[in-house]
Order: sequence, then C-alpha cells, then structure tokens
Amino acid sequence: MLTILSILPLSSSDISSPVRNLRSGEMSPNTLELIWDDPILREGNVDHYVITVQDSVTPALLNTTLFISGTQNQVVVTNLLTCTSYDFTVTPVTKFEGTKALISLYVPAERK
Repeated sequence: MLTILSILPLSSSDISSPVRNLRSGEMSPNTLELIWDDPILREGNVDHYVITVQDSVTPALLNTTLFISGTQNQVVVTNLLTCTSYDFTVTPVTKFEGTKALISLYVPAERK
C-alpha cells in the first residue's frame, strides 16, 4: 500500500528569476551575439537556457528555439536577415523553467 505523506506545491523558490542585463554584443550583417548575467537563483544551478528567436513583425517567418548549457552566458545567433526586427527570449531552466527575459533588436543593413 502506498501512502502519500504530503504533496508540496510548486513554490516561487523552485523557479529562478529571469537572467539579468540581457543585451546584444557583437553584430554582423546576419549574426548577433546575445549576452546576459546570471539570474538570481533561489535554489540550485541553471541546468540550461532556452533561447527563442522570432521575427517581431511576422513570427511565422522565423520561430527558432536554441538550447545551451547553463554554464554559458552568451550565444551567437546566425542566419538572421538584415533590416529585420527580432524578439529574443532567454529562459533559465533549473528543476523547472524560470522566468523569461525579452529583448527586441533590429539587424541593420550591411554597411558598405
């Protein structure tokens, strides 16, 4: 016979805060570097980050998800179109998915 002693609800201490200071780094015509500072964690370490990339105007044209190690604080996103606005989210994942941080960036035309 199995006896359930208690069921613990998911608390805010199980979910990490969003990454801090999400910003762009180096940018070239079709490439953009995203950089961030670690989230303030209440419990555990970040296992991995989920990065989403969407076209700001027409999300159906580009909707990509990347997964990177929790030990990294940057990612280079490639194959972007110039003269296009993108929404980038970075979500830390510990035991559970944390809070998303969002940044919208414009990839300018190549300078000649």
